[in-house]
Order: sequence, then C-alpha cells, then structure tokens
Amino acid sequence: MAEDSEFPLSFFDRQDEEDDAQFYAQPRFVVHIDAPTIAALTQAYRELLPPGGKILDLMSSWVSHLPDDMTFARVAGLGMNELELERNPQLTEYIVQDLNRQPELPFAPARFDAVVNAVSLQYLTRPMDRLGSARRLIGGSFVFFREHESDVSNHPAVAYRGPVLILQVGPA
Repeated sequence: MAEDSEFPLSFFDRQDEEDDAQFYAQPRFVVHIDAPTIAALTQAYRELLPPGGKILDLMSSWVSHLPDDMTFARVAGLGMNELELERNPQLTEYIVQDLNRQPELPFAPARFDAVVNAVSLQYLTRPMDRLGSARRLIGGSFVFFREHESDVSNHPAVAYRGPVLILQVGPA
C-alpha cells in the first residue's frame, strides 16, 4: 500500500484547512446520500460483509447503513461527534476520535472482519496512512463508499473517483 509521503505535498490539501473539531462540534442528523444510493450501499454491505462478523465503521455517525436483516457480533464506530455516535442503533460501541489529528486507530491488531466507510474517506488529509493503520485491524475487506455530490471545501484536492472501492486484503 502506498504511503502519503509518496505523493506531492499538496496532493491532499483542502480548501478549508480549519480544525475539523469545529466543523463536527454540532451534530448533523442528516444523510448525505439519497434513498436509492442508501439502498445500493446497504445491499453491497449485505453481499460483502460476513454475517456474525466484527465490523469497524470508520468515521461513523448516527447511521451506518448496515442491513437491518443481518446480525453482527460487533459493530464499533469511530467518529467525530459523540451525540451522533450515541444515537446510532447499529453500533455496539463507539469511540470519538479525529483521525486527522490522532491517526492511529485505538484497536488491537486483527480485531475486525471488515472495515467500512460510507461517504467520509475523502475528509482525511492523510488517507493512505490511515488505511495502513486500518489494515492491521482486519483479515477481511475494506468497503468504502463515496457520495456522488458533496461539499468539497474540506476534501483533499485529489479525492476518490467512483462510488465504491472494495479492497480485499489479508492481515498486515
């Protein structure tokens, strides 16, 4: 996996470099994708995630879009707003953490079957480093989903193209 240092210094610059803690201080109980997109994402999770598995919802909020008809042994959410995480009925646990300030994930290696991220990866200023940190946690898949439209002021200059990125990986 590439490291952020392999890219030009400005590659992940954002238009708005203000502290993310200010942006996420107030809860936002909105969905950032439309109903058909949510249905497609939930179906992708249904097909890709292991029933009874241990899932890390990276950069989670008040909704995870996991299928209601599937049961998971563990769904840990890591996000920026405690009130949003607290109200997410699919999470079995959560941690409030800003990955742009604290990049290392606070979990022991090989603790999850999959890492999911819906419409949030583009907010990371050092995404490759964060993905490397996430890789050590799993023996399964990353499933990343990017919305088709969004406010891009605090996205890196280069963002992911296309809606779904699925990386099948083994343990680091």
